[in-house]
Amino acid sequence: MRRARFLPTGCTAFALDARALGAEFPVQGAKDQPFEVVGQAAVIDIAGPLTEHPVEAIDPFTGKTFVPFDCYDAIRARATAAFGSEASIVCLRINSPGGEAAGCMELARDLRAMAMTTGKRLVAYADGQAASAAYAIACAAETIGAPPTANVGSIGIFETLLDSTAQDKQLGLLFTLVASGDRKLDSNPHQPKSREAVAFVQDRVDLLAGMFFDLVAELRGIPADEVKAMQGAVWLAPQARVKGLIDFEMTWGELLASPQADAKGTAMAKMKDVLAGLAEIANGADGDEKETARKMLASHYGKADDGDGDKDKPDDKKDGEAKAEGGDDKKDEKKDPPKAQASEEDKKDEPKAQASTGLEARVQAIETREAAAAQASERAKLLSTRPDFSAEVLESLKGAPLAFVKDACAKWPKVATRKAPANPAAEASVGGTRGDGQGDVEGEAAGDKTEADFIARKMGGAQASDGIKSKDNALELGFLTPAEASKRLAELEKSGA
Repeated sequence: MRRARFLPTGCTAFALDARALGAEFPVQGAKDQPFEVVGQAAVIDIAGPLTEHPVEAIDPFTGKTFVPFDCYDAIRARATAAFGSEASIVCLRINSPGGEAAGCMELARDLRAMAMTTGKRLVAYADGQAASAAYAIACAAETIGAPPTANVGSIGIFETLLDSTAQDKQLGLLFTLVASGDRKLDSNPHQPKSREAVAFVQDRVDLLAGMFFDLVAELRGIPADEVKAMQGAVWLAPQARVKGLIDFEMTWGELLASPQADAKGTAMAKMKDVLAGLAEIANGADGDEKETARKMLASHYGKADDGDGDKDKPDDKKDGEAKAEGGDDKKDEKKDPPKAQASEEDKKDEPKAQASTGLEARVQAIETREAAAAQASERAKLLSTRPDFSAEVLESLKGAPLAFVKDACAKWPKVATRKAPANPAAEASVGGTRGDGQGDVEGEAAGDKTEADFIARKMGGAQASDGIKSKDNALELGFLTPAEASKRLAELEKSGA
């Protein structure tokens, strides 16, 4: 399989896992088919680094041009074909580190609009990796899944500013740059980067990143501040699920075997049941219950007067009007508004309808955060049972999956240590002991004034006065010259020690 290095030229803002810049990837080439039909699903493959438009490269062996990497234009075309097919589900199978920032967020919103227009379900699957721009595309889906070992996240933007002035000097090159403005040469590698230049680029990166955070908030229901706080980290699927970045974990084979499995228990299914129940109460109940249901529905649909809107909304007429028109046992009948009026209402409510699409995801995010808090509490209880763990080990386990923490607390061997006493004389008066699991010293240390004496005697009969002493919970070993060492050895041999 041919491979190509991802090295875009020019000043480009990337929504990319930074490790992918300059790395080699399999050449994707043109797709023979826009999508693959698997059961009721049209599967669209998205792999490798991504560009906004097709970028051609030259094969050094044949001299022919080819397109090594996938692009947003091509993905949009494949999705259009998939949504226009007879498939009831469209699945994005993604294995990508991301790519150029330009165009990825527009593509995500286009994909969401296609799903809403056609009424077809859109599912995303991180088949190995869905990072940065690739994750932005995945956010267009109703649900996102991944296998446990997949990498998800890297939500953020970066740019690279190259300063080659040191290399130029070594090569004996001198560049004179003439420009029409101070900012025109910010990205030119042949001049040093000033603080003002870096600050200007930082502002642009922050602006793009803010758009990215808002996109995730809009399509996934995670507050933008929480997305920003993730600091562009890449998470394994179990961690990403706790963060609300994905909805389910399963292998690709399991997903194909049960294409509807990912919808079980999701916030969308729950929300549909809730809306149906509220509509029933609003149409049939009296008093406070009816008014409460009407307010909740109005909050969801974005307006107080919902009598001529969606079929799930309660009728807006009062009980007295209903009796006058059809009697006590007759329900209110909705009248179709004139076509021109309906068209104007549709246009008026379109932004609100788009805003409500993230409500189900927000419910899922709340449930996910509650589950994360419960897991954090259980994780803390488990770690409290292992006081022998060092501070470094405890810190590393705080963010580990709960199953891993349980296994560590149950199976990792306990470490017992014997610390030198802060007051050796006090310990000597009680008698020497060892830590748990070490056994008793059987009174050997009881006759030693300090722990240093005990250890020194075990090392060959020396006393602390010979240069071994305790200081600040540590043992200091004295220094012997070769002559002193020979003399000491002769004494030991003579005494038979």
